[in-house]
Amino acid sequence: MEKPVEIKPGMLASRTNRFVNFIIDSIVVGLIQFGATEGCNALYHKFGNEALNIGLPVLGNIKYLLLATALNIVYFGLFETLTMRTPGKYVTNTMVVKDDGTKPGDGRIFLRTLCRLIPLEFLSFLWNPGVGLHDSLSRTRVVDIYEFNRRHQTKDVEDIGINEEK
Repeated sequence: MEKPVEIKPGMLASRTNRFVNFIIDSIVVGLIQFGATEGCNALYHKFGNEALNIGLPVLGNIKYLLLATALNIVYFGLFETLTMRTPGKYVTNTMVVKDDGTKPGDGRIFLRTLCRLIPLEFLSFLWNPGVGLHDSLSRTRVVDIYEFNRRHQTKDVEDIGINEEK
């Protein structure tokens, strides 16, 4: 079992890293959405099945909105459940942990992913640096891996010292 670690402000990913994560992941998800939409539309033109006609990404296109929502849930859910990181987090050397520093479970990641769908949720970073609404509601944090591991090692050394004194 993992040892809990107190997440201190210096361990949290910076606003810059969180913004870079957002931009990179938005681009990747956007490319996936574009590919899926174009693929479905091509299949519609070939086979004529109306269910495959996603159409253009315009306001009011419910099929496109549903596809985009589903792809966002799958993208963030799979990446963060399997690796605690998305492509954006790999670039910025950050990862998702529970607010006690342990690995988040599937349910917590699913809640985190659903919270991202709250309109204008990304603006929550303006009020609480390093912690967005989807972090607070799911009780997770995005940490700098270097700082997190450094603190984890320091805690292990402190624990060894305590155990040796007994």
